[in-house]
Amino acid sequence: GAAALGTCIMAVGEISLAYAPTMELSLLGTWSVYMGQAIAGSNIAAITSLLATDDNRGEVMSVQQTAQAIGRVVGPIWLGHLFEVNCRWPFAFASLCVLLAAAVLMSLRCVVKHRLQHEELALPLLPSPKTQAYAYTSEDINELGTFLCDLLTKGG
Repeated sequence: GAAALGTCIMAVGEISLAYAPTMELSLLGTWSVYMGQAIAGSNIAAITSLLATDDNRGEVMSVQQTAQAIGRVVGPIWLGHLFEVNCRWPFAFASLCVLLAAAVLMSLRCVVKHRLQHEELALPLLPSPKTQAYAYTSEDINELGTFLCDLLTKGG
């Protein structure tokens, strides 16, 4: 789904960074990497949560966050060594890593789909029928607009 799409967008961005002949294309590659991260990141957290049970959700989410933190520490060290060999290799390696992540995410689709269809989730994905939507009036919107304008112009 969306997480795999995000990682594929990241891979395209990394390859663009490796071979971009101009600054503009480098910026486009950087934009692609960050857009892919934005799409993939939130979805990966949701997938991780769905794969966990009510009893181990905290542990599983903690492991996922720890893995990301380790990647942020080890990644620059490893990629720095690759850069010393060839300036394009860090980007190519990063692209391979996110494509591998996309493959893993695609393989998890069946598991997540099964959990959504057949198991009771700790946090329902849809609001409870008891929840009533609040209809905002034009007065509410005007008050919000005035508040935001005051906040931006007067600093609070």
